[in-house]
Amino acid sequence: RQTDPTSCTYVDLMQAWLDNQTGKETVGIRTFSFLHKGVGVFGLHGLDKLICFMIVRNLAHFVLVYRKTITRPVQQFINKLTTELHPTSSFPANTSKIYNLAVNKLQKLWPIFSDFVVKIGQSQLIRTLIANELNFTAKLDSNLLCGALEAMNQALLVDVKAHYIRPESKAYPENPLLPALSSYLENAGISNPVSKIYITTERLNNIALLLFCFVLAMLPKLSWNPKLCTLENKTKGVCLDGAPLVVGVITLLKQFHHNHTHSFLAYLGQFVRASISSHEASGMSKGQLPSEVISVLIFLDEFCKYGHVNRDSLEALIPGYILDRVSTLSQ
Repeated sequence: RQTDPTSCTYVDLMQAWLDNQTGKETVGIRTFSFLHKGVGVFGLHGLDKLICFMIVRNLAHFVLVYRKTITRPVQQFINKLTTELHPTSSFPANTSKIYNLAVNKLQKLWPIFSDFVVKIGQSQLIRTLIANELNFTAKLDSNLLCGALEAMNQALLVDVKAHYIRPESKAYPENPLLPALSSYLENAGISNPVSKIYITTERLNNIALLLFCFVLAMLPKLSWNPKLCTLENKTKGVCLDGAPLVVGVITLLKQFHHNHTHSFLAYLGQFVRASISSHEASGMSKGQLPSEVISVLIFLDEFCKYGHVNRDSLEALIPGYILDRVSTLSQ
């Protein structure tokens, strides 16, 4: 309840949730420090495992609900929409009409998507704060062990990358070593929960396109707070928060092939370019960007921050000078 997106906003700069009414911190770094003092390292790690299993349950339930919800009529509409938007390197005809129709036609899906995505993102942010507390404690109590684990982790990553570059000459690291090291790394907080794969499942058809439409439907309900540097919910009584939304979308995409992430970003890039082109063609000022474009650019900036996405991959989809305006637009 203290991190409920309906009444609280997550602020990354403070690594805390703030109450929307009073502006006071409800859960933050101190909270997990007190938890650590109360239950110890093993208790805190146990809490992290519990939240991890909750994420797995929510992801598995989302996949099940997704397969039941996407009926034949919905699938036919999505297939038609996919045809109209492809290739993503070009602009679709009747840009605004297509996007508005897609968002409105699929609006029955958004409450379902929102419930799962925000819950998953919220849990991921809590796991991230727990990992920070564990890592801080590890560096204080046993800095030598922590340094050795980080060095071993980097060495194994180099070996894994070398194997996929030259599989015939570079062997894959021994399997018994990886699970053992992973356990040590998680106990020391040397992990990034957002980048983890929690479930394995068969592909979900058009998941990238549906998440893209879902984001378009949610962004009008959010606004950028320049003082807190975060997306906050501007619709009262709605279970929605900017950071959990972004992290939840990233987590969902991480469970599938990386091509889905590329497709998701490609749809957003196409939306930005098409909207700007339509905006200028209608005779609007060329120096101003449409509000929906600004919201998408801010979302992409947050997506890159939480998902550790390289800016170069975005510049292949959106001109760099437009991305550079995010820093000024969000102030």
